[in-house]
Amino acid sequence: MNCPSCAAVNAPGARFCSTCGSALVPAETVERRKTVTVLFADLVESSSMAEGLDPETLATILASYFGAMRKTLERHGGTVEKFIGDAVVGLFGVPVLHEDDALRAVRAALEMRTALARLNDDLGLRYGVRLAARIGINTGEVAVGTGAGESLALGHPVNMAARLEQAAGPDEILAGPATYRLVHGSVGAQAVEPITVKGSREPIPAWRIVGLSENAPRGWQAGGLFVGRDAELHHVRRAFDEAVRDRACVTVTVVAPAGVGKSRLAAEVTASVAPRARVLLGRCVPYGEGLGYAPVADICRQLEAEEGSGALERILGQTADGTAVAGRLRATAQGAADGSPEEMAWSFRRLVEAVADERPVVVVFDDLHWAESVLLELVEYLAVFSVGRPVLLLCLARPDLLEIRPDWVTPRRRSTVLRLDPLSPTETEGLLVGLHEASLDADERRQIVDAAGGVPLFVEQLAALRVDAAATGSSDGIPPTIRALLGARVDGLDRDARTVLERAAIVGEAVEHRRLVSLVPDPVRSALGAHLKTLIRREFIRPERGVAGRDAFRFNHALIRDAVYEQMPRRLRSELHERYAAVIESAGDGDAPWEVIGHHIEAAYHQRLALAPTDPTLADLAVRAGTALHESGRRAVARKESRRAVELLSRATELLRPDHSRRVAALPDLIVALVAKPDLVEADRVHAEAVAASRELGDRTSQLRAEVAWSVSQYMRDVAGWREQAAQAAQQAIDHFSGLADDADLAQAWLLMGSAQLGADVPAAIESLKRAQVHAQRADDEATQISVWDELGGAMLIARTPYPEVLEFMRREVAWARLRGIPFTEADGTLGEAYGLAAAGERQAAREALERVRAVFAQLPGLVTQHGETFTLEGFIEREAGDPAAAGPLYRRAMELFEQGGNRRWWRNAVVGLAHTLLDLDRVEEASSLLDDLAAQTFTASVRADSSQLTAESRLAARRGDLPAALELAGRAIELVADRDAIQAEAHARETLADLLAHSGDGDGARREMELAADLYAEKGY
Repeated sequence: MNCPSCAAVNAPGARFCSTCGSALVPAETVERRKTVTVLFADLVESSSMAEGLDPETLATILASYFGAMRKTLERHGGTVEKFIGDAVVGLFGVPVLHEDDALRAVRAALEMRTALARLNDDLGLRYGVRLAARIGINTGEVAVGTGAGESLALGHPVNMAARLEQAAGPDEILAGPATYRLVHGSVGAQAVEPITVKGSREPIPAWRIVGLSENAPRGWQAGGLFVGRDAELHHVRRAFDEAVRDRACVTVTVVAPAGVGKSRLAAEVTASVAPRARVLLGRCVPYGEGLGYAPVADICRQLEAEEGSGALERILGQTADGTAVAGRLRATAQGAADGSPEEMAWSFRRLVEAVADERPVVVVFDDLHWAESVLLELVEYLAVFSVGRPVLLLCLARPDLLEIRPDWVTPRRRSTVLRLDPLSPTETEGLLVGLHEASLDADERRQIVDAAGGVPLFVEQLAALRVDAAATGSSDGIPPTIRALLGARVDGLDRDARTVLERAAIVGEAVEHRRLVSLVPDPVRSALGAHLKTLIRREFIRPERGVAGRDAFRFNHALIRDAVYEQMPRRLRSELHERYAAVIESAGDGDAPWEVIGHHIEAAYHQRLALAPTDPTLADLAVRAGTALHESGRRAVARKESRRAVELLSRATELLRPDHSRRVAALPDLIVALVAKPDLVEADRVHAEAVAASRELGDRTSQLRAEVAWSVSQYMRDVAGWREQAAQAAQQAIDHFSGLADDADLAQAWLLMGSAQLGADVPAAIESLKRAQVHAQRADDEATQISVWDELGGAMLIARTPYPEVLEFMRREVAWARLRGIPFTEADGTLGEAYGLAAAGERQAAREALERVRAVFAQLPGLVTQHGETFTLEGFIEREAGDPAAAGPLYRRAMELFEQGGNRRWWRNAVVGLAHTLLDLDRVEEASSLLDDLAAQTFTASVRADSSQLTAESRLAARRGDLPAALELAGRAIELVADRDAIQAEAHARETLADLLAHSGDGDGARREMELAADLYAEKGY
């Protein structure tokens, strides 16, 4: 079989790769995926040494070597996966992950080197030989399986550890980049030349490990911002004040998952009381010799370091009893605890009370969840029996402590348990701004706040990762420290609880109980409630109210869900995603949630693709996923969620490649989404592909759909001849789809026809749009109905339709949209209402309506044209209100938005509006520059837009003193719109002509034009 680490071909039945030594395990035995640290150690020049030794002697030497190495690896929590020749392969993270596996491996490597030096002293005396070893350490994701009763790890990181070992010199330790990132603050290391290895495209960075760092950070040191913990800080300070006031021992246990801020709170507390108190700091450790009394040893060493040698005797008194206690404690500090648990507890109490005789004492026990029972008994003994001295015991622990010691929360006098909740989004934002105010924009901060779930450690590390990525141009995703921390938390769960959490991770961040039940295997389902309670208590998930009041829960933050998901084998992920899609599809909850179904089938496809790229079942899975995402993308198009629609439809068309006809049928919908986004360049590319592919298939229906969809982009860009091209495409589609009695496509075709007619023949446009509405209603095509509401309302605004009728139409649109929960159409109708309110002189109500519209558009990114229209209308309202200074910036903002969206037609309208505004302000040269720029450009004929531009040019000519030219331009403006149903544009042009006639002294002519304008305004209801 092929080796999963180096791809070498091995003989059938082989257990280890003949090339790199990695385990060869069938896929069916893979149980978990884990990020582990691999240590690969090998003797230097062992072959030449073996030549001069008797085989029995060699066996004895190697047995001594392997025994010493195994003992060292296991002391640091590693497991020996195998011995290959004279090489040792150790794994850290198998069978159980630890958050500090990488550091454990480095410590083990350093101790292995020391152990080998001691062994060499004996070997030199006995056999005249000395051994030298090379060590490589690498961290990465592997598949962990079982075979022949052993735990085995497979994957590229194992191979890389071997390559690092091969590149190391005698007695040298080399670490790979992932390992270095996890330990760099705790070890001394030197970068070496990157290593070129077979099977890797780029040279591998490496670091030479030279020792442990003396400046490794301590968990309870102060540093960083202190945000959102004022109430908790007050609680602990009040406990300290109680201890001082009553000369009593008071205990506060601060409980929270890793990274939430226990140590930061302790640092703030101890810093605030330091002027009045002696602070003693002790930390439990997860493994090692003397770990039972590790905090006691820390505190004894601290006192000796601060007060010099003999400090324990001076504090306890120069009596026989004091000397004996000091000796017992000093032995503990040196890693050789001397005495029974009762004697140790009594001795430590004596020490704390002696210190408290001089001044109040705060004893910090950090990481108490790692404490052995003897230490927990010691802490409880101290809390109960220490009297008459001011002592605060500040215990910091993860929720695991309450699993180990449930009675810790039993109510006791002078003892409280303080739970730290994650920071609120506002507090998280404050922390983030304080850390990286100038480095992250608002969108990056929002993403970090969402991902971090209120955990300060995650906030800091995610922010640092973003800043580093911006500087280097690359990112590794989740920071390795967070990955290790969360991976260890998940690995600490029992099998059944982890099974429940894995099934929840398949569903997503939020999970309904009824959905989870369908994924959990039968043996676990009977105790599902108990497992969920455990997961809530250990703060992996939190309960919440689901849809229609159903029971539901949510991962405490997205990173936990990611950590759980990453540990699942790909094959299991694929099976569960596919099964969950089937559950959703058959649930019968009304309309099938196609995006959810498509997401899960797509995820199943990608997991299976990574495992077996040539699997013949992949094509069917891809098409099923693409079909579901296509339907979801069409619905997103309908609701004007353009960016989401582009994402969904792009994924759909990629997945549908195995089924050419389905893919071709989906391309027109992608064009619609790209035009709405807008991404007109990509729309052109997809249009060309769609037309070519549909012609190749002889699929006239898909070709016409693509032409209809693409014509809208030509309209937006005001491409020369677009109106004729659009009308032709629309007519061809009408002819084709009429023969098929296809209402949905006929609605689209009549909609395009109406848009093409609107600039030249408004009544005909309205008639076409009404026909589109009928076909859309027959087809129950919500997408086209939304577009028709939009276009028909716009046509009525510029036609003879009186404003009271327009207002009624717009309110019907709003009611229709509210009934269906379509925010875009509700906002579009409200925008139409704003036009009507402005026409009725209710300007403040119109302004308020526009603010409501913008609030909706802000939630629907991609609506650039619609957003710009709100500013055009508000600019017009301010002009009508006599405030051109306020109108100018509004028109300029509209121009920016239309330019951003590539909509030249609407951009032209905003430019003309700004030119009128500048003339109102007597800024003639600026207006002239704008109008000259417009005159130099070519636009498709539009009677209303052309008339408005001529009216502005007429006013400009008058300001320059060229009255004849001004009158001639005003007359042409009227001719364009007279008897064309654009009566408001005609009224405005006649009003402008009336002003010019009055200025020329033709009072009768001025009155005549003004009366005609007034009649037109009255007919429109303006």
